[in-house]
Amino acid sequence: MSNAPPGGWGQPPGGGWGAPMPPPGMPPGHVPDGGGAAPRMGGVPWESGQGNVFGRWWGTLKAADFEGRPFFAATVQTDNGIPAATFNAVSGAIFGFAVGLFYFLLTVVAGATSLVSGISGKAAGAGAAAAGMSVGIGIFYLVAMTGGQAFNGFIAPWLGGGIHHVLLMLFAGIGPGRTYGHTVRAFGYGMGAAMPWVAIPGVGGIIALVFAIKNLVQGYDEVHHCGAGKALAAMFAPVLCCCACYGVAFAIWGSVIMSALFAGKGP
Repeated sequence: MSNAPPGGWGQPPGGGWGAPMPPPGMPPGHVPDGGGAAPRMGGVPWESGQGNVFGRWWGTLKAADFEGRPFFAATVQTDNGIPAATFNAVSGAIFGFAVGLFYFLLTVVAGATSLVSGISGKAAGAGAAAAGMSVGIGIFYLVAMTGGQAFNGFIAPWLGGGIHHVLLMLFAGIGPGRTYGHTVRAFGYGMGAAMPWVAIPGVGGIIALVFAIKNLVQGYDEVHHCGAGKALAAMFAPVLCCCACYGVAFAIWGSVIMSALFAGKGP
């Protein structure tokens, strides 16, 4: 009769030879969330600390736009919204700088025209003053656009993501263990990766809108496992609410104006 314990050679020690290694780019202790896509190999480039700022920004933009679900699955390992807000701020600064630079070049051309006209018309002083004022306005606009868009980019994930988070709560779309910070991260990376497409002349706005919708739907679904329907509902509910409010307001004002126009008139 064998003296071996039941089950052959016995059960393996708990955990085998230790906890399994996390996927590449994931922190120690990474635990799969049980659904959605596998996290992107390498994690979130913006948070990797490798390379320069522009390289990490560009790598994150490409990953969010073209590796959507694996990328957003990699963002859920922390609820720290500051990196995502900073990424969105950098996207805003780059966009603002591009727009401001274009306007600045226009003011330089206008200033040069004023200067040449002043010299040819023997009013060099006035032409130089006009040129200097034009270029000064262009510099101010360049700085204001860059700084303003960077500030807006940092604030937007906290406000926009907060609104979407509340709506997802109302639609029972918040995933287990997910917090406001997770929604902020999805919003910041999703919108920050879509914004630069606006710079493409003519069709940039449409392309950016498509990427924004795609990124937020994939981001919210990977973070909260809420489904595309609830993600879209959270995104467009504020827009529909505003449209309804404007419709009611116009109807009220219209009735007031019509009442005033026909007041006192007999049949």
